[in-house]
Amino acid sequence: MKKTPILTLILGAAMISALAGCTTAATTDAKAPTASPTASATASPKLLDHRNTCVDGVATITEDTTLEKGCDQVAILADDLKVTLGGTTKILYIEGNGNTIKADTIVALNAAGTKNNTITYTGAQTDVKDAGESNTITKK
Repeated sequence: MKKTPILTLILGAAMISALAGCTTAATTDAKAPTASPTASATASPKLLDHRNTCVDGVATITEDTTLEKGCDQVAILADDLKVTLGGTTKILYIEGNGNTIKADTIVALNAAGTKNNTITYTGAQTDVKDAGESNTITKK
């Protein structure tokens, strides 16, 4: 009696069963799924309240602003603003054109890709990472 064909038949059946689990049936449901907003896709009202103010050492500036006590990290993300920063700003990042910025102390400044910004500061020497184009950086 030969046992090889029985073993082959059992292995073949096992492989077919395993592969059958990998296929999916196509459905023709008439209702297509619709997108709905999720918590991660909508802006938090609390987050929007933190623009143009310093929260946990970070400020995102999108309109004329004065931060009397300064802020560790400030990002200016608009054009033609007037921004005043008191105290010490550890990192000032500018991504806008034609802004006028007055600061007490700026430790590091990055104005990459920007033009025609006027930055004046009164504190210690500022480490300029990238001055952009036609920007004026002056110690008073």
